[in-house]
Amino acid sequence: MIDPTTQFDQVNFGSYVIRPEPCPDQCSVLATGLGRSGTTMLARILSELGIFMGENMTEAYQEDQEFLALVKAKDHAGFATLCRKRDLVHDKWGFKCPAARSDLPGFTRQMRNPRAVIVFRDIMATSLRNTISIQMPTLKALETAARGNVSLVQQVIKADVPTLMLSYEKVLQFPTLCVHAIAEHCGIDIGDGTARRIAGKCIRNGDSRYLAGSGTA
Repeated sequence: MIDPTTQFDQVNFGSYVIRPEPCPDQCSVLATGLGRSGTTMLARILSELGIFMGENMTEAYQEDQEFLALVKAKDHAGFATLCRKRDLVHDKWGFKCPAARSDLPGFTRQMRNPRAVIVFRDIMATSLRNTISIQMPTLKALETAARGNVSLVQQVIKADVPTLMLSYEKVLQFPTLCVHAIAEHCGIDIGDGTARRIAGKCIRNGDSRYLAGSGTA
């Protein structure tokens, strides 16, 4: 199998790891990106790989409500306490939270052996999804997405953690390779058959489970 996290001169897999290092047996994983850019897809893949992704989650968004509330409140002490609780129960656990992109260094600093998986999506697609889902005017949504991507890159640079960056569009083009890349980043060994199964279950544009939850199905 071709390793999609390797730099190639001729093939663009839309996958790149910054600060690569072997994943320890115990770690915590943050899945994030701009809102409506594919973070729910990441959460589904991580869950299928056997990583505990949280409690009290809705089927549509796969977002742990405890972590979401603490992140939005910028409650770093509460966040650290919840991390320690998860550490006691799970060797490998994670959570999906687009809002955490506002302070990647601050939140990952509280996590045990943190690793990040971040998805980037074409800003026009992200903007139109915001127009559909939350009735944001398209031009405003475009401006917001452009600024959001710049801010996200700055946060990735500041956060001193191994980070797998993925292109949503390339994930759709190379779904099995994407699953392999995420599994490798999280220290999980899987075969091609498992990767294809997870890709078929989790990677699709316009997932009906997500659309139903956002009221746009």
